[in-house]
Amino acid sequence: MNDSPELTHKGWLGLCPIYAADLSAPDPYVVARCDCLEWWLDVNVGFFIAINTLNASFIEDYAGYFPLRITGRIKK
Repeated sequence: MNDSPELTHKGWLGLCPIYAADLSAPDPYVVARCDCLEWWLDVNVGFFIAINTLNASFIEDYAGYFPLRITGRIKK
């Protein structure tokens, strides 16, 4: 049984091509466009977690971010 939401959009997270769902949620559901790139998605997420952590330790009112760029809808 698959509990993941229906993927509705495509785009990029950092340098990794992704599919996404629940874009209005605070934490959208994101997967790599192909299974062989899941490790690359993890690398990109880890990189931005490190950058956000580093910036938050030096900048008091820093609001972290992830570069999620949506390029279109998935055609059914």
